[in-house]
Amino acid sequence: MSVHWNDWITWLYAYLGVGLITALTFYGFSLKDRPTKFVRDMRSALGLGKTLKDHLQDILVYSIAMVAICVGWPGFLVWAALKKREDRMRELEVEEPDYLCKPEYLVRKVTLIEAEEENRIADPLGLTPNLPFGHLNAAWGKFLAEFGLEEENELWFFEVPKGSSTGEYDMFDGPISGYAKVVDGKVMEEFVIEGS
Repeated sequence: MSVHWNDWITWLYAYLGVGLITALTFYGFSLKDRPTKFVRDMRSALGLGKTLKDHLQDILVYSIAMVAICVGWPGFLVWAALKKREDRMRELEVEEPDYLCKPEYLVRKVTLIEAEEENRIADPLGLTPNLPFGHLNAAWGKFLAEFGLEEENELWFFEVPKGSSTGEYDMFDGPISGYAKVVDGKVMEEFVIEGS
């Protein structure tokens, strides 16, 4: 069985054809990310528009990228898939809230009634409402509304020790305490009652 030169040419054309389709597809995606005409006009009015040199550089970069994708499209597809996965993981990290309370700061499980009894304010001067959590009672009500009645929801008292690095802050001067909604060992909501 002999291999003809025409067979190799056919396979090469097929390979480059798939590469060209891949390159054009990704070029189409890149056009979607371009600023709108309004944004381009505003940038131009502010003197931030692209110069002829910028346009020529763009043409050169896109041309080199198209040739590179046409020739090395299998590697490019692997790179694109890995990048998309990495971007998705980064999005998930951003979407996940960063609570002050971490599972290691949970002290004890309590009931809603116990939490309210422990935090009923009795101010002899009458400056603070005689309600659970005093001036924070409205915020406690909002926390309860979001808490839900599902059986797996647990209420835990937490205390973040002095000097801990947690949440959106680097270090705390003093301990922070409050209550956390915990589901399957994971903090889902928190209500901070004391901190410095």
